[in-house]
Amino acid sequence: MTRSSSKPREDSTGWSIRTDTAALGAIIVLAPQFFGGAFPWTLIPVVGMCLGALGLALFVRRKAHAPILDGLFLVMAGAWAWTCIQAVPMPETLATSLNLATVENAARLEGLVWTTSVPLTVSLDPGATLAQVLIGIGILSAFLAARLGAPENLKPLAAAIVFSALLLALEGVTHRLLQLDAVFGSYAPRFAKPQLLTPLMNGNHLGGFATMASLLAAGLTADRRAPFRRGWAVASVLLGLTAALTLSRGAIGSLVFGFALLALWLRTQTEGATRRGFIPILLLGAALAGTAVFAGLEPLLRRFETQGFDKLAVASRGFELLEGPTWWLGIGRGAFSSTFVAEEGSGARFTHPENLIVQWITEWGLPVGSLLLVALALALVRRLRGTANPIGAAGCIAIIALALQNMVDFSLEMAGVVVVVAALLGALLPPRRTEPVRWHQRFAVGMLGVFALVFVSIAPRIPKSDPQSIVDSLTSAMRRNDEAAFAETLGRGLALHPTEPAMALLAGTYAGALSYPDAPRWLSVAMEEAPGWAAPHVVASRWLLARGSLDQALLEIHEAESRHPGTGKDLLCEALTLDASIEHVLRAAPIGDSRIAFLERATSCGTISPELRASIDLEILELDATRPSAVLRQARRLESKGQQGAALELVQAALEQRPEDASLWAAVIRSALGQEDFTGAETALEDARSRGLDTRALTEADARIAAARGDTDAMRRATARLRGQARGSARLVAASFLLEGDLEASLGNVDEALDAYRAADRADSSSPALFRSAELALDAGRKTQARRLFRILCQRKPGSAACAKQQKLEGLGEVNASPSPVP
Repeated sequence: MTRSSSKPREDSTGWSIRTDTAALGAIIVLAPQFFGGAFPWTLIPVVGMCLGALGLALFVRRKAHAPILDGLFLVMAGAWAWTCIQAVPMPETLATSLNLATVENAARLEGLVWTTSVPLTVSLDPGATLAQVLIGIGILSAFLAARLGAPENLKPLAAAIVFSALLLALEGVTHRLLQLDAVFGSYAPRFAKPQLLTPLMNGNHLGGFATMASLLAAGLTADRRAPFRRGWAVASVLLGLTAALTLSRGAIGSLVFGFALLALWLRTQTEGATRRGFIPILLLGAALAGTAVFAGLEPLLRRFETQGFDKLAVASRGFELLEGPTWWLGIGRGAFSSTFVAEEGSGARFTHPENLIVQWITEWGLPVGSLLLVALALALVRRLRGTANPIGAAGCIAIIALALQNMVDFSLEMAGVVVVVAALLGALLPPRRTEPVRWHQRFAVGMLGVFALVFVSIAPRIPKSDPQSIVDSLTSAMRRNDEAAFAETLGRGLALHPTEPAMALLAGTYAGALSYPDAPRWLSVAMEEAPGWAAPHVVASRWLLARGSLDQALLEIHEAESRHPGTGKDLLCEALTLDASIEHVLRAAPIGDSRIAFLERATSCGTISPELRASIDLEILELDATRPSAVLRQARRLESKGQQGAALELVQAALEQRPEDASLWAAVIRSALGQEDFTGAETALEDARSRGLDTRALTEADARIAAARGDTDAMRRATARLRGQARGSARLVAASFLLEGDLEASLGNVDEALDAYRAADRADSSSPALFRSAELALDAGRKTQARRLFRILCQRKPGSAACAKQQKLEGLGEVNASPSPVP
């Protein structure tokens, strides 16, 4: 089918579909299915398909000589060329004169065991930049292939995007209905838990893609010459609902913005038929707004409350990477993840700044990033203002809306998404000149040759070249103790990702395990590259403890705890086995708000003495005299010394400051019961309940009060209520039956106690219920039943105390039965 020349090229409305158009449509459908191109091995088929589409388009349209080159394409090609340059190693003299950060990085790694030469590149992560070179080939190939058939490609490609998004939506709903947590049942996302699971794997990415497609479907609905207008309207509503169901704040916001802008554009049109398209768009917008409110308003409000605008704060900190030459040269396309670790002061790992402007300017540098942003923005605005075609307007608005969403997302960094957008851009933005230009076609053929050459040279290096794959390989080699494989993988990894702190951390860990003297230097590199990580300090502490350097090890535990509370607890317990003293605990403790929590964790070390545990509690109480856990432990110590009055005073003093703490009320009730002050216990329980407290501890106290008064029915009602508060937890259900058994035994109800113990054992066989049941049966004179229960326990755990009791009951000895203690 030939092009029509009766209308301006940019507003052509035909459905001309050639072989190359069909190929682009297939790419639009398939590219997101390759997990969005998120994995290195998925880049090869996605980029390969785009290269094939460009070659096919050049062959099919080889006689057209349509102009395809303009300033926009040259800017895009220039950005790709700069990406290539960023990954090319350069001589040391040139790198030093440019003051590149890679020179310092290479010097830091020089002379370390297992290291090889580190390339001096503009990019701080040349491996990630090479992957971006491939993605750039896909973008430019899809853009050029679509331009070769523009504008007749616009409608078919818009329809293909709508179909692709509908397919993703169907997959997301199907995964949800089947309750699958793995894509196609084969891959479970490691770092995301989307509302609708699709090959894009990230709910924000699906929301953005659905928003773009919903707007395109609305444009097809508004085009009076488009067939199946009702079908496009239904598709637009379904995709808008999909965007809402993802609960992506950015997607829903861009959806509302996009439909408002599209309605405004339609309202300003002078052509009556086009203006009438405002009515269905208005109805679509109302329907989408209603579904967004119905599906996502309440959860979205909760997200604003819990998450706020943290993404914008992280994005703004991304500009901190720009210093010295990186203002002009950039840190390297794709290098944000490994570079930002050194700037971000937490243990979190940000793979992207989730802001398009920050991403492009930091990675490409201010000149290239700004130029590309301005060129694309001007081209889209000019196209939107100059078109009278609803589909063209919808396409421009769809890309603008997606770009707006990418101010808080990074879906345009996914190869499977960005090549679709590139194809839409190519169909939307043909060059302004219309006369045939022969050399443009020849230039495009030359570009295809360059792309193919670069693709063939880079593609074989991409699989297993990402940091996660290399880290997995290093970990596997460490577990096998295969030093040769570890050295080879580390050398390859450092050549690709010299600033990746995970590799230095693993190298320090393995070097320490092999007692190599370079272990501290490796760990020092990891600490410098990731100052917010606790892991290097944990490894350093373990290495120092193994060498008996206790004081230095405690310092590293302090540093680890200061960064990530809880990471140094096991090491502290190990250090205290060498020399258990309160001075060592305090030396390792962090300063500030996390100090008390650290001391609390220290009390749980199983190897420390009761005296040291008491000293730690005194330190806690000195910092916070009303800390419930420390107060309760100290109260129990006083009770064990017969100082019940002092214990009660301690708890009541804390309760005056923390009247909403149920554990303190439970302690007061327990103390009153210990003194047989049933009225005082009931009064305390009523006071706690009057404050709206309704916890398991108070329900358990209620059961104990009833048992103490001999009210069996009230006790059973309370333990039944405990099971209702278990929320399906087998451990908590077992605990409620265990308590019921103890209380029934205290009331002399042996059969009922045995029944409760059996129920506890059925709920959780790891509970002590069966052992208590056996001892109760033995105490009640039921030796046959006790012997059977001890036999079951012995079968579960051979060599335990139950086995000895079983043997004695079977005639190998006499048993001195003693009843189990009853609370």
